[in-house]
Amino acid sequence: MQKALLITIWCLGMLFCAPSSFAQPGLSDEQAIRAVWEQYRLAWLKNDPATVMASFEEEARISPDGLVPIKGFANIQAYWFPQDGSETHIHAFDLEVISVKVEQNMAFTSQKTRLDWTYLKDGNAMAQAQSGWASAVLRRQSNGIWKIWRLQWTNYEVFPGAVPELLAPAINSPDPEFAATISPDGHWLFFNRTAPDRSRFYWLTSEKTSTGWGTARLFPHNDTTFMDIDPAFLPDGRTVIFSSNRPVKGNEKKNFDLWQSTLRNGQWGPPKPVSPVLNSKDDEIYSTLTHDGVLYFSRFVGNKAQIYRSIFRNGRYQPPEGVVIPGTEAVSIINPAISPDGRWLVFASSGLTGKGSGDLYATKQIGANRWSPPLNLSRINSTYADFAPSFSPDGKTLLFTSERPGIVKDAPKDKRRPGDLYQIPFSALLPDLKHE
Repeated sequence: MQKALLITIWCLGMLFCAPSSFAQPGLSDEQAIRAVWEQYRLAWLKNDPATVMASFEEEARISPDGLVPIKGFANIQAYWFPQDGSETHIHAFDLEVISVKVEQNMAFTSQKTRLDWTYLKDGNAMAQAQSGWASAVLRRQSNGIWKIWRLQWTNYEVFPGAVPELLAPAINSPDPEFAATISPDGHWLFFNRTAPDRSRFYWLTSEKTSTGWGTARLFPHNDTTFMDIDPAFLPDGRTVIFSSNRPVKGNEKKNFDLWQSTLRNGQWGPPKPVSPVLNSKDDEIYSTLTHDGVLYFSRFVGNKAQIYRSIFRNGRYQPPEGVVIPGTEAVSIINPAISPDGRWLVFASSGLTGKGSGDLYATKQIGANRWSPPLNLSRINSTYADFAPSFSPDGKTLLFTSERPGIVKDAPKDKRRPGDLYQIPFSALLPDLKHE
């Protein structure tokens, strides 16, 4: 794909001056027209040139921002999908159809869009993100199908791309990895890896070296008989909290509770339950802490997960209180990651409107346990599952897990993809959070 294409997205003005007598479209026409744009958007995300081009008619014309119009189906295809060895990876594509007006067999639409992409050629990469407006004319074909006839666009905002990076090869592997956390001194990385079939769970550690993260090794108390998952450091860096279904005693069957291990004399002590105030008959998983020790975690009640928090006061955790985020009351929200200063909470959910089987969202604390409506982190979410976030100790980097093609490019369609660990500067996500 030519780089010039991706410096473009959309135009505020209509291609043609539509008469004021245009009626609003009938419901069936509007549904069909919006479906064309949704097909177009998803085709770009899936890197599906055939479906992208299927949205256009043979006599189509596109007018890229600042460039000469490109006429005809074949020329548009050659412009967007050149055979020159280049690759374009679109990480996020938001397309909101603002208006639809229909007159007989012609439809006039305007769209607001945002795109994040990476262009690769000859070993060089360029990442960019941009927002803009588009206008288009669609025509009803003889078979009744709507297709794009004219498309014009321009940008109103262009900024450096937010492209997640895979963690070091010593960390990611062809097997599933998830739930990475960095110690407060930045010296250790703890994370989970599973067997290829996810039948066994491993807790791994990696030490920071002069060249990056070192070879991953098993945590001393790793026990694959149980699931020891989702490690998180306390602010002093000497205690790690994790979730486990290991029994407190004997061979009793146990749900997930919060456990901890403390470092003494250079050795990690045996795991023990954190506190009966936190643990319950339900599943407690995935903890995260602020600099001042406020603990956030997920609890499943039945099949619904919610986020709770507990303040550490007078040497002990206080009874947890629910974290109520507007608009999430009816869905499960899991995997909380609180920024060290407590201002931002990133979490995962598959119940809110998103891009894939699980997306990441962010909410800002606007008062004592009062939160803003969540915003989808569309710059890093993909059509695959994105989950298990955490902040670096300085709050500048967001780590997360994604099952998008990474170490493993291709996977059987009937099997769940392995996850990899990614990182991205949190500041790169601020355009998503600018309303806050």
